[in-house]
Order: sequence, then structure tokens, then C-alpha cells
Amino acid sequence: MVGMSEFRSSDPDEVRDALSTQFTKHDFSVEGRSAPVDTVMRAASLGEMSINFVQYGAPVEIEQTVPEDIFMIGRPLRGQLEVRNGEDVLAGGAPRGAILSMNRPNKIIGRTSDLQFRVVRMERAVLERHLAHCLGRELSTPLAFDFALPADGGAGQAWWSLVEHLWAGAESGTLFASPLLLHAEQQLVKTMLLTLQRHNYTDALGQSVAPAVPYYVRRAEEYIIAHADQTITIEDLVTISGVSARSLYEGFRRFRETTPMAFLKRRRLDMVRGVLLAADPASTTVTASAAAHGLCHLGNFAADYKRRFGETPSATLRSAG
Repeated sequence: MVGMSEFRSSDPDEVRDALSTQFTKHDFSVEGRSAPVDTVMRAASLGEMSINFVQYGAPVEIEQTVPEDIFMIGRPLRGQLEVRNGEDVLAGGAPRGAILSMNRPNKIIGRTSDLQFRVVRMERAVLERHLAHCLGRELSTPLAFDFALPADGGAGQAWWSLVEHLWAGAESGTLFASPLLLHAEQQLVKTMLLTLQRHNYTDALGQSVAPAVPYYVRRAEEYIIAHADQTITIEDLVTISGVSARSLYEGFRRFRETTPMAFLKRRRLDMVRGVLLAADPASTTVTASAAAHGLCHLGNFAADYKRRFGETPSATLRSAG
């Protein structure tokens, strides 16, 4: 579901619940004790990610653990802030920014009243899938970013400027006027983050010349992409590729770090997700959508889907409504 939403409250329990729903489980206090604090939260939900504005009317302390399946990237817009993420510490005002990830506890300490900050929330599966596409192969280890992402110069400034551009478009409504525009902007956000911010795949991503993928792997991939909604066997792929099953498996293992049939399964999962995101929950079922794309073992399908996208297929269908 895409669009803008707004939350305002001074009730600590309501604030805690709203922040936990939008980001991750929160616990916060005001000057060391639980107390009312004027809170405003505005969210631009873009489908694959969200851009958020949060404001507190008093100094606060927030404790949370960012789950492994999301990235949270934030910076203050007004006021002074200290962020502790595991052993990493970042302190300062508006130019400072950081990426919180990898299932580490973190603590955010607001030093001033009227604290405002921007938070971008991304699903790990979405960003890692985009990175794998850029690399032309599957990832061998989880994506891990450097912690600091300041907005006062260099790569960080360029990325945060793009975020503010998207926020302005969301507030005006122009960002939601066209699905094509929204998709293109999200692709740009992910690509810029992966190319501008240092991470454990930066060197591989920056290689100017990648090893040539054999023709038989490309043939099999193209056939799978074009016919994933039909019955495909390994014998079909051997015939299409023109090589033995052993050579085909070795080619996929070396150049795609997967197998031909696993590549087919991922393609079908992606297609089902597209159907569910665009579906009317009143007239569409998860079972029918999966079966229509050759994923007939519903238990295995649900587990594979959640592993790939970080949510159950039924949750995707509900969000579409």
C-alpha cells in the first residue's frame, strides 16, 4: 500500500505502539522516566520502503533492536542526537546520519527539545535482491553497510538530497501519481545507496569488467524468464541451452551461485509477489496465485516466500488491500 499517513499523540503507550508498528519494537523515556511527550510521525509508504518524519517535544531516550530483515537509515533534522548501535557511536546535529542494521541493540539519545529526524526504512530482502541483480549473481553473505552516512558532504549528501526530493514529492502527491515514476524513483534510491555507501560488496560492485556469462546460462535464464508460468523441467533447459545437465548446473553455480531450478523458483516467487501486490484481496487467494505459477506445495511456497521477501504471502495480499 502506498500513500501518506500521520500520527499525533502525547500518550506514551500510543507513541510506543505507533513507533513499534512503523519501525521496530521501541522503548522510550523522557528524562529517564516514562512521561507524556508531544509526538508527531508522518510516513510516506512507497511499497518497498518508507520515508518517515518523527518529532518529539522533549529530550527522549529510545532503545530498540533493529531486526536482521530490515535496514533503518536515519539522521536528525533539528536538535542534537547521539546514536549507539552496538559498538558504533555517532553524535551531532542535522548533518549526521547512520545506518542501523544487523540485529544489534541501539540506543538513541535526544539531547534537546523539539527533536526532528528523518528515517528511511527498507526491507533487507528488497535491497539484497537489487544488489544481486547489479552484481549478476546471488549474494554469498548478508549485505552489511558501514555505519555512518552523514549528509554534509560527498556520497551521503547526494543520497540524503535524493531522500528529501522524494519526501517533497510524497507530500505534494506527485510521487504517487504514476506507478512508473514511483518504481523508477525507488530503483534510484537503492542504486545510489549501494554505489555511494561503503559495504561488504563495494569492491565487487565496482569491478569494471565482470566475467562473461556463458551463452548456455543466458539461454536457460531467458527461457525461464519467458516461460516461468509454464511447466519447465531440467530436460527442457538442457535442450534449450545445448549443453549437458552437468555443464548447465556448473555454469549456474559458477556465474549465478544457484541452480537452474532454484533460479526458476525465484522467478516464480517474484511473479507471484507482483500479482499479490496488485490484487484485490476480495477476489484473489494466495493458493490460486501460487498454483497459477507452478508453486503447488503451499507449505513450501509460504516458507520460500517469507525467506525471500521478509513477509508471508497473505501479509502481502492484505497490504494490497
